[in-house]
Amino acid sequence: EVRRHAQRRKPEQNLAQEGVDLARATSTAGRSFARVVTSAVPCAVQTAVAMGHAVDEEDPWLSSLGQVVSAEIEWDAGFRGFHDAIRSHRATELYARMQAMLWRQVLTEVQDGEDVLIVTHGGIAEAGAIASASWTDLDSWGDELGYCEGMRLRYEDGECREVRLYRFEHGDEVEAGAAAAEGAVAR
Repeated sequence: EVRRHAQRRKPEQNLAQEGVDLARATSTAGRSFARVVTSAVPCAVQTAVAMGHAVDEEDPWLSSLGQVVSAEIEWDAGFRGFHDAIRSHRATELYARMQAMLWRQVLTEVQDGEDVLIVTHGGIAEAGAIASASWTDLDSWGDELGYCEGMRLRYEDGECREVRLYRFEHGDEVEAGAAAAEGAVAR
């Protein structure tokens, strides 16, 4: 499961109360994760904790798009924007592939069948999802992820075989899209 962090008190990096409340309302709250990895930015760590999960690792690679990728695309370009940038800009393509590899690496640290939670930032989550599910076009998934929105990815033999999008509509979390690799069985 990969989620964008909750609302923060700008320009601060700490969560606002509405961010804590939203994190508590996600479907990840109350679930069990064998490993929880977040960005090193406080709002990501605090989001995982507000969801009810202790953080096992803070990974700086989940914290920023970096200057080169940020020069190629804005973090809030959404799935279509990142899809297009990955196809037309080498740095963004490599960055997205690096995110997908990082996510797979985290899975190697748990047993088969165990779940992992990654809390990161807008743009980073979209790029990683697109690279993880390169067998489909996720550009139809629309705008950038809102606060606490994200994806559940299912892996078989180290490869992403299914991805489900979760968004908030009118305060309720809903499944807003799904894609499965050819031959994958949707659950």
